[in-house]
Amino acid sequence: MYPFYWTSSERGIFMRYSYEFKRKAIELYRQGKWIEPPADITNLKNFHDMIVKWHHLEEVTSPDCLKHHSQNRKWTPEEKYELVAQVIAGATISSVAYSVGINIGLLAQWIRKYKIWGYNGLVNRKKGRKPKEPTMKKMNINNPRELEESEYEELIRLRAENAYIKAENEVIKKRDRLERRKGSCATQGEKAALIKELREKGYQLKHLLKAMNMAKSTYYFEINKTDLVAIRNEELLIIIKEIFLVNKGRYGVRRVYMELKNHGYDVNHKRVQRLMHDAGLLGKRPKEKYHSYKGEVGKVADNVINRDFSTTSPLQKWTTDISQFNFSWGKCYLSPILDIE
Repeated sequence: MYPFYWTSSERGIFMRYSYEFKRKAIELYRQGKWIEPPADITNLKNFHDMIVKWHHLEEVTSPDCLKHHSQNRKWTPEEKYELVAQVIAGATISSVAYSVGINIGLLAQWIRKYKIWGYNGLVNRKKGRKPKEPTMKKMNINNPRELEESEYEELIRLRAENAYIKAENEVIKKRDRLERRKGSCATQGEKAALIKELREKGYQLKHLLKAMNMAKSTYYFEINKTDLVAIRNEELLIIIKEIFLVNKGRYGVRRVYMELKNHGYDVNHKRVQRLMHDAGLLGKRPKEKYHSYKGEVGKVADNVINRDFSTTSPLQKWTTDISQFNFSWGKCYLSPILDIE
């Protein structure tokens, strides 16, 4: 893995760090180590600061931001204003710059132009000799004039507010639903899990953190924390599956729980029930006995005999019973008749 490669541009030939070298440096930094610097590095502090910057860029964007692009991205005035508006609203320049993967100095330049010329200062101007009669006059930076927002600036600002309101509504709904189900306040870990879930749906992290009233450092601490309970549950579930399969799926919660106790595992039966239910391990139940009785169906004959089986002569009272026999060719019914005498 060679740390450098050469690239050419309009300004000449430059030496850059390779993508593989950056990824290796970030992996070692997460382990608390520093990568071995190249031989021509004299200022070690600046080299370490650059690795920290790569780490922040990868966290807030994606690993692709570390790759070198042959052409720089062209930012539209609308995109520039959205970033400037975030800084004016209170966000730091570094956090906004890291979130989109641009240089801090470039964003500071856009902010300065906006304070001097307003929205027109963010419009890309053609390079070359300045016109004799410029349409815009430069003002004092330290005393910028009060600017009236244009309709487009108002639209962008409303879009940003709308994005935050949507994120806030989702956070409130999910947090309230969780707290009602628990019957108590949500923990920091549960809040971080909700933020991570909503972030995967496309909501911006800064809006979610603001709505949840959680610090960014707390969020990353919670999502990177090792869940020891989940690890123990995974190990226990492996043993439960082995017991379930050895007994051909006949064991339910009670029998599996007793088998675990026999093997020396001190666990609660509710925990075993929860793990088996989540894994879909349901014991086989014996087949219920068939009952043909369906209640009173059709017309019921009158009780003429009323349990009086006495007779004075033959052929006064008859009794019968119907029996069903199943054969390979079908069913057969037998109804013998007996004279009560």
